[in-house]
Amino acid sequence: MKKSLLILLFLSSCFTCSFSQATQKLSTLQFNSDKEFKILQLTDLHWNEEELEENKLNEQLIHYLIKEENPDLVLFTGDVVVDPPLLKGWKALGEIMKQAKKPWVVVLGNHDTEVKNQLSRQELHQYINQLPYIIPSEALDNYNLSSFALPITNYNSNECSHLLYCIDSNDYATNQEMSHYAWIDWQQMNWYKKVSESYKQHSKESNLHALAFFHIPLLEYNEIQGSTTFVGQMNEGPSTATLNSGFFCQLVEQGDVKGVFVGHDHDNDAIGIYQDIALAFGRVTGYGAYGKLNRGGRIIKLYQGEKRFDTWIHDKEVGISNYYYYPSGISKEEEESLCYLPSETDINTTDLLPGLNYSYFEARYQSVKEIHTKDLIAKGVSPDFSLSMAQRPDSFALVFEGFIEIEQEGVYDFYLTSDDGSQLFINQKLIVDNDGSHSTRQRSARIALKAGLHPIKVLYFEDYMGQELIVSYSNKEMEKTPIPTTVLYRKQ
Repeated sequence: MKKSLLILLFLSSCFTCSFSQATQKLSTLQFNSDKEFKILQLTDLHWNEEELEENKLNEQLIHYLIKEENPDLVLFTGDVVVDPPLLKGWKALGEIMKQAKKPWVVVLGNHDTEVKNQLSRQELHQYINQLPYIIPSEALDNYNLSSFALPITNYNSNECSHLLYCIDSNDYATNQEMSHYAWIDWQQMNWYKKVSESYKQHSKESNLHALAFFHIPLLEYNEIQGSTTFVGQMNEGPSTATLNSGFFCQLVEQGDVKGVFVGHDHDNDAIGIYQDIALAFGRVTGYGAYGKLNRGGRIIKLYQGEKRFDTWIHDKEVGISNYYYYPSGISKEEEESLCYLPSETDINTTDLLPGLNYSYFEARYQSVKEIHTKDLIAKGVSPDFSLSMAQRPDSFALVFEGFIEIEQEGVYDFYLTSDDGSQLFINQKLIVDNDGSHSTRQRSARIALKAGLHPIKVLYFEDYMGQELIVSYSNKEMEKTPIPTTVLYRKQ
């Protein structure tokens, strides 16, 4: 009988016990009395049982991070124990977590079950599931796919408002001519959609919020560098599968996942937002792994009932760095370094009326710069940036003017989505430029504003075939939303 089969039979005998233990431990994953829940992501530990000095440093780092951050959950995102004797290495890690007395979860990477390790992913999970304080994968969702969904309940409640998808990104492609690394396959995507729909159907929370954790980054990680929401270091890769399985598109369509956290690339710890989803690398943890970054971890702090989270990197040498707010994509360092535009101090909301003043023009335009008073047709009042006053489908322009009330000082992202061109001014300063004749597209920019009233002006023109104007904003505590009528004012 093969060695792997003997291990499988031995581990299977413990399955029933694991299931009951998992049910008991799941009830402890709950927001605390401050309505917060903290996750410590450790990635690419690359534990080798024969490297005693590196293992000592790994153990010290894990205990340091747990002591400093006091997480509610420790989540390993792959390439954890990578060399034989494999089970001895996992047992040693289990002892570390037993001392820490923290629940922990594992998703596998590409190195965890290589041929030299002589264990399949299913066999390895069955062994891991017996370790102290582990949340066993097979007690949750789909054991065969090495993927599961982990619910977090509200404080003193059984209601779930947050969900953690722990997904196996697999290891290597069967056909190396197609791709070196494998990808999240169609069975896993079907599983994700089924679980997502089920939680949406049964959840009492309108703000059901989810994060996804796996090892190998998606191709879409190539899109975050250079954006205004990019923070951290990307010194390699991303090392993705060559083929795109479409999983990111499915995440966008389902709409529940707001953050994806991976490992794999040891010289990357960046985060950025693409299609309203934060794509983040963890910080490499293992001293036996390649890479020049300080060893550490990524922290994610969730807020009960809210679609926002804070995340940062923590290592021994620097401490906390790259403190980041989702959904705004603003870093704490940027927040503290920007120059804040002052508000109007000589007026207040009692001096103003709700809504905006608008001017309506008719002519053929190719740019907002071509809007001219000779084309003026009408003036009036609008509650917001509506196009309802347009008297024909094409060849017209609108200018909206008034004030926006900024209730909380901070860094704001403003967005113009338009067909055709548009521009947004605050305090007489051009903030977002989406000018030109084009189909629907979005442009955005960032600005730091003092609390109070700020002059706001939006210019828009419609050339032909389609008309759209959406003016939105976000800050570190508010996801992107159209500017509401309640913060817009005008002079009489």
